[in-house]
Amino acid sequence: MNNFTNNQWHIIYVREKWEKKTAVYLQKKGIEFFCPVLKPERNVHHVKSGTNETVLAGYIFVKLNTDELKNIKSTPGVLNIIYWLDKPVSIRNEDMNALQKFFNSHSVLKTENIKVNFEAHTTVTNILRDNRSTNSDKLVSYTSILKFPAIGYAFIAEDIKVDIKMYSQPEIKKPAPTKILAEINR
Repeated sequence: MNNFTNNQWHIIYVREKWEKKTAVYLQKKGIEFFCPVLKPERNVHHVKSGTNETVLAGYIFVKLNTDELKNIKSTPGVLNIIYWLDKPVSIRNEDMNALQKFFNSHSVLKTENIKVNFEAHTTVTNILRDNRSTNSDKLVSYTSILKFPAIGYAFIAEDIKVDIKMYSQPEIKKPAPTKILAEINR
């Protein structure tokens, strides 16, 4: 029986190209896992299609307590548990939530290596590009970057189209300069 109070996210190393097979075995055992996949969109005969390649070849995130983690090696495809300073690497829940949310909400992704830092938190940066001069649909695009320093990767989703109305801010009425001076002189 799972003890959910002590469950933490860990990283396991699996045989390369066995991520999906191992995920099926984990699912059968009732183990919560996350295997991020790239979802590149390709336009084939005006129909969007993509291949679901794993982002981190050979790695899967699993949520287990330390007792269950010791038995994970008996799962087909699992080679080892990732350790740091003789302890299994544990990922904070808020960092895993950010990673899962990012992969569930973005479809075009690529990865870049960054410096590994287990103490640093995951950050998401959105870079908005105003391309309305070339786009008559009043759409703007942005790039979203999730930096996940616990594993040394940044995940990037580019050219995400959104309606400009989502990013319009209401006009703020500024007080007349004479009123400001009068308040300062009090």
